[in-house]
Amino acid sequence: MLYRYGLILLIIQSVLTYFAFPNAQVPQANIVSAVLIFFALTPTFLVVLIYSGRQLPWFAGLSVVAGSLPAAIHMADMSFFPVIGVLILALLAVLVGSLGALVGIGMRFFYDRFPWAFILLAPAFFISIEFLRSVLVLYVWFMPPPAILFAYPLAGLPPLIQMSSLTGVFGPEFLVFFGAATMAVATWMWIVKTSIIRNFLKISPDVQPLDKAGIKKQWMVGSGVGLLLLVLIAVGNIEAVKISKMQNTAEFSLRPALLQLQIDPSAKSNWDRQFRHLILQKYTEMFQEAKQKNADVLVFTENALPIVLPKDVEAWQEIIRLTRAAGLPALIGLVTTLEEDMSFDTWYWVDQEGEIKDYYNKRFLVPFGEYMPMRFVVDPVIDAINYLFHQSYHYFKITSLPMDNYDLTAGKTEKIFSPTKDSKVSLKVCTEITIAGYFRESVRQGARLFLSPAAVNWFQTPVDWNLGLETCCFRAVETRRWVARLASMGGTAAIDALGVIRETTPFGRRAVLVPKMPLLDYKTFYVRFGDVFSWLCVSVCLVFLFFAWRRRQPGKS
Repeated sequence: MLYRYGLILLIIQSVLTYFAFPNAQVPQANIVSAVLIFFALTPTFLVVLIYSGRQLPWFAGLSVVAGSLPAAIHMADMSFFPVIGVLILALLAVLVGSLGALVGIGMRFFYDRFPWAFILLAPAFFISIEFLRSVLVLYVWFMPPPAILFAYPLAGLPPLIQMSSLTGVFGPEFLVFFGAATMAVATWMWIVKTSIIRNFLKISPDVQPLDKAGIKKQWMVGSGVGLLLLVLIAVGNIEAVKISKMQNTAEFSLRPALLQLQIDPSAKSNWDRQFRHLILQKYTEMFQEAKQKNADVLVFTENALPIVLPKDVEAWQEIIRLTRAAGLPALIGLVTTLEEDMSFDTWYWVDQEGEIKDYYNKRFLVPFGEYMPMRFVVDPVIDAINYLFHQSYHYFKITSLPMDNYDLTAGKTEKIFSPTKDSKVSLKVCTEITIAGYFRESVRQGARLFLSPAAVNWFQTPVDWNLGLETCCFRAVETRRWVARLASMGGTAAIDALGVIRETTPFGRRAVLVPKMPLLDYKTFYVRFGDVFSWLCVSVCLVFLFFAWRRRQPGKS
């Protein structure tokens, strides 16, 4: 009986999670999304409360996989789906399911020993895993970046994310887990106290509700955690009022021309004459439009120029000639090769005279997308797969796996650009928006504004684009800085320091957006002190693990 209702729970969870995140029906987060995410995660905690023994890892793993449905939809949206996409989905399902099983076992461990503290320990344990994963992603290539967190739908209800300036994104993430865990505990307590439902579900007589002392402790823990979260939300919103006034009365601002060319950067592998003429013509028109809108600086999207320096220096000079004619400084990104085996995703700050003033090499690279880890193992495998594809092409129409463009080198240092006298701009290219530590570092070095160019040419619908916007909303609140996001094959948006999307362009259309973006100097608690809240969650888990260990020692109660 429990198996049947467990599967029903997982189906409900899949549906709720799908509608909580950006999708074809609801492209951007809203109030409904923010509410749904609490209910979508409740089944995960119910599974931990209901199942034990060998059943628990299976249902916990399946529950986390069901909760990861947006990631599956996200991957299925890739341009090379379904061939490689199916393989990626299968691998992710195994990894996520295995991780979910371990998380479920960990939460059940805490519940069996401290049932009265479950509504604290379960969210804290979840946060600890997610936070440590976000730390390890900088050092372990096979660790997936925190591109999709369960807090992201809360961007549709800005008052709930203002606490991020104190806690980072994992504060709202904890809020989601705490709300879901509380609803799960309340539901489970009601079930085990109701004899009719117990008999219907055939729950073992050994399963009993908490006694009065346990319920009292549970109320104390729940009330304490709830009060702390309310205080954090209140303080964050009080700060938000202050920030709102600051950005409305800011002395200095920047008007970047966000150039959404809408040409697939992977469409052409060389700078041939016809393609060059098309790009130069379009950029000439866009530069003129930017100048008419009183832009201060031209900002290109990632991979907007399919050229490599120094090999294509002639093509580079043609672009510089156009920017010089426009009389505007520019931030331009393209591949730069220093040695045969060392290439960078480099961003150049070029002044009005066309001279390079400084540069930044992208620091966070995507494995298998921008570099190939363990090439000595992967290359023979790709050769074998390509051989099979070549032999079976007339049957399955499967194309070969490319082996080029996999050897970019990560940059090492942060750079702050000053395209105008009072501006201090930091670039966060593509997936770098998932690394909150990069944003904190930039603000500490004086950044007053963030520009985030991306390609997004792997995805053909706005799902990935809107997920990126939700991420940017949290980065904006964490740092209290405006963030501009622009993509070669997506859209363009300006997000204010309250995490509110102010201006956007239509997805998939050529556009020039010139938003007025205030330059702020405010430093948040999160910028100054970092992930205090997340480390507190880790510490809580370690403290309770210590008490659990003490109980197992001879003579300990």
